[in-house]
Amino acid sequence: MKADSISAPNGATTLSTNDDAAIIAAFDRRAAAFAALGGSPDPATTGSGTDEQTALWSVIDVAEAEICTSIATTARGAELQLWTAATYLFDTAEDEGPCYRADLDHFTAQGDRRDWKDRLVMSALRSLDAQKEAQSAFVQKWLAAWKADGGSVVIDDEGKAQIGWTVYDLSPAYQAPDPAWPDAVRDNHFLHAQAHHDATMKTRYEAIRMVPGGVDALKAHMRANGIRVAVSKGPDQ
Repeated sequence: MKADSISAPNGATTLSTNDDAAIIAAFDRRAAAFAALGGSPDPATTGSGTDEQTALWSVIDVAEAEICTSIATTARGAELQLWTAATYLFDTAEDEGPCYRADLDHFTAQGDRRDWKDRLVMSALRSLDAQKEAQSAFVQKWLAAWKADGGSVVIDDEGKAQIGWTVYDLSPAYQAPDPAWPDAVRDNHFLHAQAHHDATMKTRYEAIRMVPGGVDALKAHMRANGIRVAVSKGPDQ
């Protein structure tokens, strides 16, 4: 964050690190381990096989335990938790790979050929997928508006989101008062514009916090797009 930025309200600039990054990372580790097991000459079951296979099953067990004990805060996190469970619900060989990959199309393409219990699970996964897309669209629009108004988001080394905004006279919204105006008018104009800017930024800040999983979705969006720092360039850049 630039030195000329100010923080969001006290006690609110550092946000929880308990987002869905851990669930997503665990799911990816688990999928990679299952892929490695599937490519081995004699895929093992838990407790048997070569040392390499045993190590891979250990990766899977640890990853599933982490997924199970985590509390998802975004649709994506809950979706991956349900896909983890689906592996045990849809235990035929042809379904295993799609479950590891979270491949919804594989199942929906089968329509009513699936058992009713399977279709009920798929309905939940479809809902979560739709929520994930809606959440992502909201975050994209919010971040664009936030930056346009002089806001910044920085993901620090601990994975926390530092959210702040520039003061009015360094923001894209700044308009210099007419030098021909009397001093009192110029001062009042500036103070009114500054108050409007701060109120706008505080309202936008509260909006992302009020949306369930909003901050976590923001961080997930930035990570997915390789963004560590999102910041406005200011009025003169």
